[in-house]
Amino acid sequence: MKKLLLVILSVIWLGANAQETNGEKKLWAKSFLNQKAPELIVEQWITPKPVTEGKFVLIDFWATWCAPCRKAIPELNSFHKLFTNDLVVIGLSKETAEKVTSMKEPVIEYSSAIDTKSRTYSAFEVKGIPHCVLIDPSGVVRWEGFPLLEGYELTEKVVSELIAKYKSGNVQSAQNKATISIEELSELVNESNEIVKMNIIKEAQERQSKLIEKYKEHQFTLQDFDNLQFTKVKDFNYSKTIRLVFYPSLERISKERSVKGARASYLIMSYYPYDESKNGRYDSEIKRVNLYEECINHAAFAELVSGDNKFATSIFSFLQIMNTNALKQTHLLDGIYSALKLNRSFEVSWGAANVFNVISSNSLGLAKDSVEAFRKLISTKTKEAIDSIETYPEKYATNEKLVDKIKSSFEFINSSFAKGEFLNNPAPEIEFIWCSNSDIKRLSDTKGKVTIIDFWATWCGPCVRSFGNMRELQERYKDYQVTIIGVTSIQGSHTDRKNNIKIDTKGDPDKELSLMPTFIKDMDITWNIAFSKNTVFNISYGVSGIPHVAIIDANGKVRYNGLNPNSNPSIEAEKIDALLKEAGLTFPANPMEKKVVKE
Repeated sequence: MKKLLLVILSVIWLGANAQETNGEKKLWAKSFLNQKAPELIVEQWITPKPVTEGKFVLIDFWATWCAPCRKAIPELNSFHKLFTNDLVVIGLSKETAEKVTSMKEPVIEYSSAIDTKSRTYSAFEVKGIPHCVLIDPSGVVRWEGFPLLEGYELTEKVVSELIAKYKSGNVQSAQNKATISIEELSELVNESNEIVKMNIIKEAQERQSKLIEKYKEHQFTLQDFDNLQFTKVKDFNYSKTIRLVFYPSLERISKERSVKGARASYLIMSYYPYDESKNGRYDSEIKRVNLYEECINHAAFAELVSGDNKFATSIFSFLQIMNTNALKQTHLLDGIYSALKLNRSFEVSWGAANVFNVISSNSLGLAKDSVEAFRKLISTKTKEAIDSIETYPEKYATNEKLVDKIKSSFEFINSSFAKGEFLNNPAPEIEFIWCSNSDIKRLSDTKGKVTIIDFWATWCGPCVRSFGNMRELQERYKDYQVTIIGVTSIQGSHTDRKNNIKIDTKGDPDKELSLMPTFIKDMDITWNIAFSKNTVFNISYGVSGIPHVAIIDANGKVRYNGLNPNSNPSIEAEKIDALLKEAGLTFPANPMEKKVVKE
């Protein structure tokens, strides 16, 4: 009864204080539409303080006792998820933190704060709640009012259109403020391209020096850098002259404690890892990692990562090309871990598994507990991405490949392989849709024998080059309890190696299957070949590239994984012989003769 009375009172309060209009729209607060918004004063943040620079801010004046306020929360949660790169949603209550946190339903997923002294409420002259104010990145109010008012509801469409309108005007404004015209920039690029083509080094250096001197005092902007795409620049890496001309400006901007500064730091990391003094490639790799670390330590790096998918995705992708010896000399991985914690992006999440491949590599030698901490974090972030897919299917349906990649990443990151529980444990099952040996329907059908799995495809040159070694192993073990299975999957194409032609089989798996017997005959394949139901890049076995060989003992446990079949076959034979002996099975009396590798 008490709760019902509070709801009734809140409605009466709203109705009794309708004092202003916004056109025909009723307001229960002072109108600031198209005006600079009053300062947001927060007494205490209940959630971490959000980064608002460069984003729209939606302030929701509310209270736990207000039924319409609670009714609006799910919609505000959806805004928070849908517009995470452009919008910060803040729930502001005059109640105590204890009162706000005691409310369990509905759950608030956006930023939450309190204003018990009513300073922000007073500045906006809020007389009835809920009252929402949408402020653009320049601080101007673009929407205000009761979010559930019939005919004037605050909807996803309203927010989307306001953001799009602002961005359109902002892009135009930025273009108008470019410090150098496209024509002038094109002239600079053309001259730089000519220098690259010059054969006489001394003359090229002299001309380069003059060009650098010419633009010595010019302060390029990030917009100028973006405008390079409209010129004939082949690649920023291609022209040392362009890099040297732009560097002073990028270095200057990188000192700013802003998103622009963080982006400039990112560009320096991307394009300036070169050691011009020619002290060697390894020195260059150390410089690359150092620049990477400087970027991640930038004051506005968190905002850059959480606010722009393109840069966030690139930043995590860069880790894959870093020299592991250089990585060990820095604290870069600490920064990567922090950046992953900040990430709430659908697009970035699918690439997180690639970060794990680096983290867990033997060459990096990271401690087990550190690897596991990364794995759990990446798993959580990937799950968040999957949840967003299921919550907003209409937003992600057009990108089915990316959706599949994210789901595969989650499966991989939670596999026994990723958990370090793969070797010496039961081999994950592999179901076959076709096998040259009709007795083999699945991998477990070979239990009791030592089994060699070779993941391969007809288009893979290194896979085909290993056939000679596989043929030798098959000949050695044809009379023993050993089974070799070359595992591929439907690829959408078939490479006819004999006639050197590629046959399109996309959408026609039966056709692709029908071509395999001829391929087996043409390539003199003497071992079993099978098509697995799942992709040849089998997540459970950590297959990120082919060929990839795993050896399973007679008890069905994985004993070796990630072997290269192009290495000397005697290496695999030594392992197979030992596993046969261990199982009490007959094995060849003599070791396999080692091949002499021609240099």
